[in-house]
Amino acid sequence: MSAKTKMNKGQWLEHVARQQKSEYSRARYCREHGLNLNSFNYYRKRSIQQVSTQDTGFAKVVRELDSNSAPQAGGLRLLIGRDLCLAIDVPISPSWIAGLIHGLRGHP
Repeated sequence: MSAKTKMNKGQWLEHVARQQKSEYSRARYCREHGLNLNSFNYYRKRSIQQVSTQDTGFAKVVRELDSNSAPQAGGLRLLIGRDLCLAIDVPISPSWIAGLIHGLRGHP
C-alpha cells in the first residue's frame, strides 16, 4: 500500500481482522503490507473499544456442571456467521449444553 494512499475506516478494520487471523505480529503485518504501525494500532484499539461497548444481545448464563453427568471429551465449538467462533476447549457434558440452550431460550 502506498504511503500516499488514504484508507477508510472499513479498510483499516479489514486489515486488523486479517492480521488477527494471521501468524504475523502487528509490526510484521504492517511491514509486509506497507501500513503505518501507529495508524494500524489506532484502528485496532478503536475496533476493540467498539466491540467491548456494543450491546451484543447475548444473555449471561452461568451453569455449573452437575456431578451426575459425565463430561464428554472435545469441548464445544459454535460457529456464528462467517467470522465468529465460540470455542470452549474443556470437556462438557450433554446435560450442561442442554442447560445452556434452555437458559438462552428464556431470554429475549
